Amino acid sequence: MSNPPALVSADFATSAAIRHGFYGRRGGVSSGDFASLNCSEFCGEARHSVQINRRRVADSLGGHPIFTNQQIHSNRVRSVHAHTDCAEIFAADGLVTREAGLTLGVLSADCAPLLFADPVAPVIGAAHAGWRGALSGITDTMLAAMVQLGAAPNQIQCAIGPAIQFESYRVGQEFFARFQADSPIQCEGCFRRAPAAESMASGKLSEADGSNDSGDPGYYFDLPGYLRKRLAHVGITAVHTRADDTCTEARQFFSYRRSCRHGATACGRQISAIVLA
Repeated sequence: MSNPPALVSADFATSAAIRHGFYGRRGGVSSGDFASLNCSEFCGEARHSVQINRRRVADSLGGHPIFTNQQIHSNRVRSVHAHTDCAEIFAADGLVTREAGLTLGVLSADCAPLLFADPVAPVIGAAHAGWRGALSGITDTMLAAMVQLGAAPNQIQCAIGPAIQFESYRVGQEFFARFQADSPIQCEGCFRRAPAAESMASGKLSEADGSNDSGDPGYYFDLPGYLRKRLAHVGITAVHTRADDTCTEARQFFSYRRSCRHGATACGRQISAIVLA
């Protein structure tokens, strides 16, 4: 059995003791809308297939168990240890550890996966950041949780993996206004007004995705760019960003927005993971 293909950030966490990978949708056993490396048990697929897919990812990173959360678009972060039950699921969007042999995973399908590492401490982390988590400060709580475990802000690196990119992320006026009102940093540069001739056709997308059906042409939103600004705001400047667009690269990635627009009934989730070897 070959390992599923993974993308990496070449300059991120160059210590030999840290392994990471951004896995797409290829290299698994799932079929249909979940083909083929769906790693989420919360999107309707048979658990057996998900377990096989996750085992393949785990094996490619050294065979260690993968910890994930039931992600809720929050700024909640939990710490995991050798005695933590890998099968126990918590409602949170971030994970941190300082113990070797514990793989931290984050699931995504347009939201941004963020992997963190202080190779000196050493401490690692993984976070899921949609617009809600980004706005509520998942980056801030990740920093605080890592520092509590001994990390130093000036040593922490972050890699932002494949996510929906600027040109694919159309949002409405209310979304823009919410960021203007609630963001603790200036964020105008993360928005670009859409041409008036374009419609906001959103299919079955929900308010949670930032869309609307008002007829307003709306804006384009740069989620990775906003996350970079939030990271810099808390002192994390070593940020490596992949430019892969989950929404447009259908052969490579799951995308909630793309699935909704095409009328799909389900959407898988890719996994990104990091481990202290």
